[in-house]
This record gives sequence, structure tokens and C-alpha cells, in this order.
Amino acid sequence: MLLEPIEEALLESMGSLDGGSHLVSMLVVDPRVDQQLVEHVRGLAAESANGVHCGISALAGPGLALRGRETASRQSRSQSASVS
Repeated sequence: MLLEPIEEALLESMGSLDGGSHLVSMLVVDPRVDQQLVEHVRGLAAESANGVHCGISALAGPGLALRGRETASRQSRSQSASVS
């Protein structure tokens, strides 16, 4: 096996949120969480995304995981809102 170091620029950008400034993570563990609720939460997240990239997935047990990160800066969102 041969391991080669990654490029320094790539290493410096790891964990940088790709220009975003916020990260959210939420775990819900409850016996009432089923696939229907997971789909409902996905729909809500898609409707209110507004510059946030998020993913919702079912856990192996009864629950769901939600993760999101900002995809546009507040300044660019406020500029686009003032233009429209």
C-alpha cells in the first residue's frame, strides 16, 4: 500500500463549511418517529431551505437525523432580497 499526502490547499479547506458560517445537527430518538414523519420533515426542510443545504435520514432505530449547513452568506441573501 502506498499513501500519498493530500495537497496542502485541500487540507486547509477541510472543515471550512465551503464558505458557509453555520452548521446544524439534530438527532431525534422517539418511538413515534416513522418513515412518514421523516418524509414530512424532509418536505418542511425543502420548503424553508432559504440558503441552507440540509439532509434528513431515518436512524436504524426509531428516530431521525437532521444535518444542515448554510450555503449562502447572509450578505448575499440580503442583497438578493433587496434586488427582488
